[in-house]
Parts: sequence; structure tokens; C-alpha cells
Amino acid sequence: MHQAAWSIPVWMSLVACVSAVNDGATKEAPVPVSRPAPPAAAPAATPATASPRADVPDDINDGWIAREGEAAARTLERDGREVYAARAAIMAAIGVESGQAVADVGSGSGLFTRLFSDAVGPTGTVYAVDIGEKMLAYIAEKAKETGRTNIKTVLGTAYSTRLPPASVDLVFISDTYHHFEYPQDMMRSIRRALRPDGRVVLIDFIRIEGTSPSWILGHVRAGQEVFEREIQNEGFSKTQTVELDQLVENYFVVFKKSAPAAVDGPS
Repeated sequence: MHQAAWSIPVWMSLVACVSAVNDGATKEAPVPVSRPAPPAAAPAATPATASPRADVPDDINDGWIAREGEAAARTLERDGREVYAARAAIMAAIGVESGQAVADVGSGSGLFTRLFSDAVGPTGTVYAVDIGEKMLAYIAEKAKETGRTNIKTVLGTAYSTRLPPASVDLVFISDTYHHFEYPQDMMRSIRRALRPDGRVVLIDFIRIEGTSPSWILGHVRAGQEVFEREIQNEGFSKTQTVELDQLVENYFVVFKKSAPAAVDGPS
């Protein structure tokens, strides 16, 4: 991104002189010269180390950034949404332990954030990571109302989760990876946040040309094979494919940290 240019005219307005006599001396008072206003502040620049942007619509996340928490809950926590219906089976398959630290990346309305909170217990920690401030405020409000003191909200960016280094045992990414505008940078950020034996759980929509619904073909930029390869290229190895009867539209795979990523991205 670049800042909009502006220029100062090469000519100046004529200066009018007002003569006043004071003790025999003549003084000249200049008339103020009109100058162009400085430009408005430019949007935040792309980090110099950022990787190429994924082939996703420019506005893919605009609606979620502006979404109110209650509106997000009506969309994400409803009958008919597959991962909502399968939430108990998904949690059982992940097998989170008491005292662990979990990051729910793309936490939305906090559906899985709350489930992880209950699973890790009072000695564990759950980071709700999202780019929507209003949704994070909703999660924090619900956590306070229900006494879930182990939930922390983190406002991420298009490039980073902003999680502390070596802070989590598990990163959960459900129906969110296809929203990553800079997936390489995000996965590098996630890798830094994971502890040595940390895992990444990826759940996303099955996308097959000629088979998947048109809305998936138009919304999800690539299929499972592409997303898995992108993640593996950033220092992860695939350890498991989880088959659940409740998941028909989504796949469920697990990764762990392997060789170091080739390039360090923004933190």
C-alpha cells in the first residue's frame, strides 16, 4: 500500500502590504497564504516481510470484522450448521486435557472457545483469536456472565494471531483457514505460538470441482490437498485424518510441528 501523494503549488499568493507609521518606521504585515491541507493518514502498511496474498476476494473478511457478536452467534450456533451439530464429536476426537492451553483461531461467536474452556478447566487457558473486535467483546461478555475466567481474547491481524511464543498446546482452526488472506504468515505465527509437542486441528469445507455446492466453489479458494500442502510447507507434518459420521461437508485433519519453517514472518 502507498500513501496518497499531495503537492504544494509552485506559486504563492500575492502578499498585501499594510503600512503603519510608528515612530517614523514602516512595517509590513503579510496576509496568510492558503496552503493545501495535509493528506489523511494512510491505512496500515503491509509488513515488509509479508508473504504473497492468497487468491481470496478483497472483502472476504469485511462482514466478519463488522459483525456484532449476537449476529455471529445466530449464524454460527444454529441447527443446520454441520460443525455446530458435530461439536461434541469434534471435542471428543481432539481429546483436550485439563490444564492445557488452547487457541481458537477464528473464534467467531465463541462456540468452541467455551467448549475448550470447560475441557481445560480452571488451570488451563483458552485464547479466543479473531479479527472482529465486536465478536471478541461478545466472547468476553459471555465468559464473564458464565464465570469462565480462563478465557482470554486476542485481536489478531490478517498476518498474525498475535499469540505469545510457545504459549499453546493446541491451535484449533474451524471453517476459518479459507478466510486467511496471508496463510503463510498466519501459519508461521501459529508455529511460533505452539509448544514443542503442539498440534494444529484443521476443519474446513470439502471443495471438489463439479461436486461441491456452488457457494463453496465460489467462497473457498482451494481444496483439502492445497491447504494441507500450504501448512506442511510452513513446518508442519500431518499426523491424522479424523473421520466422523457427523461431518459430510467438512474434513478434519491434525498436524504437528516438524522442521523449522523456511522464513520467519511477522510476529
